[in-house]
Amino acid sequence: MKIVHVITKCDYGGAQTVVRELALEQQRRGNQVFVITGQLGPVATQLSSAGISVVVEPHLIHAIAPGQDRLAVHGLRTTLKGLDPDLVHTHSSKGGLVGRLAASRLDVAAVYTAHGWPFQRGAPVSQRIMSFAGEWAAARTDAHVVCVASSDRRLAQRLRIVPEKRLHLVGNGIGHRDESPRPPAAKPAHLELVMVARLASPKRQDVLIDALRELPDVGVTFVGDGSNRERLVDRARSIEDRVRFVGYADADAYLASSHAAVLLSDYEGLPLSVIEAMRHGLPVITNRLPGVADAIKHCRNGLTCELSATSVAAAVDVLRDDGVRSHMGAAARDDWRAHFTAEAMADGYDGVYRAVRSSKPKPERRSPTAAR
Repeated sequence: MKIVHVITKCDYGGAQTVVRELALEQQRRGNQVFVITGQLGPVATQLSSAGISVVVEPHLIHAIAPGQDRLAVHGLRTTLKGLDPDLVHTHSSKGGLVGRLAASRLDVAAVYTAHGWPFQRGAPVSQRIMSFAGEWAAARTDAHVVCVASSDRRLAQRLRIVPEKRLHLVGNGIGHRDESPRPPAAKPAHLELVMVARLASPKRQDVLIDALRELPDVGVTFVGDGSNRERLVDRARSIEDRVRFVGYADADAYLASSHAAVLLSDYEGLPLSVIEAMRHGLPVITNRLPGVADAIKHCRNGLTCELSATSVAAAVDVLRDDGVRSHMGAAARDDWRAHFTAEAMADGYDGVYRAVRSSKPKPERRSPTAAR
């Protein structure tokens, strides 16, 4: 099958990681895979190194810009016409809107993955209003819609975003890395946490920094960057010896040398950072987010708490016990193997693709000779 993925940016991020993991697994299964993006980045480099063609559509930008968006639809339509795919798979709000419109105008089967609805509770009111209107309008095409978390699917059903027959659930997944035996990473004497997330809304590194004021022997490494970096560095000034901001870096290296992972956020779909931590056999502390509930089961493979410094500190205290951490970490890795691998994710999308193509067979294109 010839599959084209459409996403606005190929930099660091959960949706970009899903595209990378899915494209690589689909290629491994013998499909011809292309990625169209508006902005190159490390994920584009990784895909190109694996032999997957990455095409840049310069008008496909992340911000809302009606003039640019019209040009993006036209540019995508031209590129898709040349590629002649069996299916177009679009990702996130902007890529999903523009990509679905372009595919619809070519009468090509399309799938849209909503990597966490931007209008869910916890998002700013203005964003919720605008994003709901955009998602509702885009759903008027005949593309099928995939939610990555059960809570997202229930929300889509309740708000009737898309007809039930075109609504699916496929959890995120990531592939295996180095599975060969290796000695355990050296751990510092005190408890070491890691949070892998961009330093921008809706992530809440500030709550974790405040929690550390109640935990004098605990350190944290923030992997990621963003518009809130300067404000967060200032907030951590009084405990800067225990708080490290490493920017965009190899998350696996920091996960391997930490005791537990943390994710605090105002809203989420099914975050890849949680699944990455599970793959490393780390217990995860997260605030009670509907989307995360698909992966983190309280006291089995991690801990859930309120979005407050006191509640987070109490959860960290539980993980001081080596036996508790070991038990939860082992369960986390078992759950990743069972439910959140790239293979499991690709299997889920294979089922969606079959449903899409059976409802919308690829139109036969007449050759120039036949046309005459």
